[in-house]
Amino acid sequence: MIPDAHISKQDAIAAISEFRAAHKLISALQKQAMDRWSAGEDFAYTDEELANYKAARDHLLRSLERNPFNPTVHWLLANAYGEIDDDTSKLMKYYNSSLELDPNDDDVLVARMGMHMKAGRFGDAQRDLIRLQQLGSSHAGPMAEHLRKAKDNGEPADARESPS
Repeated sequence: MIPDAHISKQDAIAAISEFRAAHKLISALQKQAMDRWSAGEDFAYTDEELANYKAARDHLLRSLERNPFNPTVHWLLANAYGEIDDDTSKLMKYYNSSLELDPNDDDVLVARMGMHMKAGRFGDAQRDLIRLQQLGSSHAGPMAEHLRKAKDNGEPADARESPS
């Protein structure tokens, strides 16, 4: 849950500055990595890219400290914790807080739904799919098909409805 807070103009400006620094680093490392991956290299970040990603995450955390109400910062933090540390607990925490701030962000819903499916939490994935359908998202159809296939793959019963 995101705490209520008063954000000063100075904090808002500082938060945006930190966000922009993070976004610049993330955009550059994604372009670099995508170029390499498109050339058939291993799907992994180099040590330099990981260092830049960690620096970007630090900028995002400082941005969040100054202004906890930017859902994009939460989403990017989720991705950073997932991609850098494979920390699905923090990843889900920040997807959830992003959606708390912007429940209509279909890109974040798709990402969270994918994590629910990966973990076998099909009920949670179904709830995200219903929200995508309510929003009229272009992602709803393809995600419905992904969910159907995930269910058909016979995930173990004990993995299906574990808590989020």
